Amino acid sequence: MREKFKVVTLGCKVNQYESFSIIDGLQKIASEKGVPDGDYSIINTCAVTHAACHQSRQAISKLMRENPSSTLLITGCYVDLYTEELQERFGKAILIPTPYKLRIPEMVGASNFEYSSLTPISFPQFAPKPKTRARAYLKVQDGCEGRCSYCVVPLARGSYKSLDVEEVVKQAKELEEAGFEELVITGIHLGKYGVEKGEASLERLISQLIYNTSQLRFRLSSIEPKEVTPSLLRMIQESNRICRHLHIPLQSGSAKILKGMGRDYLPEFYRDLVHQVKGSLPDSALGTDVMVGFPGEDESTFFETLRFLEALPITYLHVFPYSPRKGTLAYSFKGSISHGELRRRVATLKELDRRKRGQFMAQMLGSVLQFLPERTSKEGELIGHTDNYLPGVLLNGQGLRVGHRIPARVLKVEDLTLVLTPI
Repeated sequence: MREKFKVVTLGCKVNQYESFSIIDGLQKIASEKGVPDGDYSIINTCAVTHAACHQSRQAISKLMRENPSSTLLITGCYVDLYTEELQERFGKAILIPTPYKLRIPEMVGASNFEYSSLTPISFPQFAPKPKTRARAYLKVQDGCEGRCSYCVVPLARGSYKSLDVEEVVKQAKELEEAGFEELVITGIHLGKYGVEKGEASLERLISQLIYNTSQLRFRLSSIEPKEVTPSLLRMIQESNRICRHLHIPLQSGSAKILKGMGRDYLPEFYRDLVHQVKGSLPDSALGTDVMVGFPGEDESTFFETLRFLEALPITYLHVFPYSPRKGTLAYSFKGSISHGELRRRVATLKELDRRKRGQFMAQMLGSVLQFLPERTSKEGELIGHTDNYLPGVLLNGQGLRVGHRIPARVLKVEDLTLVLTPI
């Protein structure tokens, strides 16, 4: 059957998950009611930075060029934050705000895109099962009420919302029955899972997931520093079904800059947390986010961050430049730096990232790690990631299949990639 739907996704893991859900819903509509008339191009946008907005606009323009006769639907944070701009640029497109994003399949099925009479939803009824992915995603939380001075996410995603524990467990069991062996637990502010209900917590959720499934391994997406609790670390340490990988955003190693950002911790707190994590989970990968060029970041405060990170046993850095966003407190802050200096600082931290990755991978030589093959290369090698989220190539993997977790020994490191063999 000729392809009738094209879905393009930009941005975070939550966006990816929601796009998987839209695709599943469209396929279900097509199987139950028949393929709808016309073609549909759907783009799930991101607007967290200027670069994300630019990429979203480029992707929209490309979709319009490649599919000039299709109905174009635009959704995602760009729609929520900059509706008028999109209307001016792409006047023929249908804009669907994020609260109605997951209702796109039924709108397509009814050929009616008047969403105001519909009830907004944050979570799908059934867990999407991406056929192109070795691991599944499960969104359990939405919304953010944080007060970071640079961030537009609370404006786009609204208040905290959590999927009931029983529903999370039900969907996880569906994914396990479908053959998935690894499940990424994700949310906009994951550590706040259940906070609005007053009765649930991330630790309780993970405990229930482990108790009610038999083979699934669980990987946590990004979690804020003050939400990495001793009980959570103890749970990861005691279970062989939680991946040894945490991504804990730092943003800056300068107390002055952290205060301006509205972050609720000091560098010393973060440093102590990292050492606590590595003391409990020595083989765990520990990633972080670092923002460069926040207003007021001079040479001195940048080097504070650089020296701070150099001294920490961090595995990898996600480095990105500060992007002023209308509607945020920091938009009016003074003290920006030149684009040339911004690029230089970003490059400096990206070089540190490469060194950190290489050092951690070298520590894994000879170790036996759980490896999840995600695809097969042109040469027939299995490509994937380890339990502690290191990229790897599996040699001698004949007869093994994508998506099936296996123990493998690290033989060597090549181009920041582990080379492994099954044991």
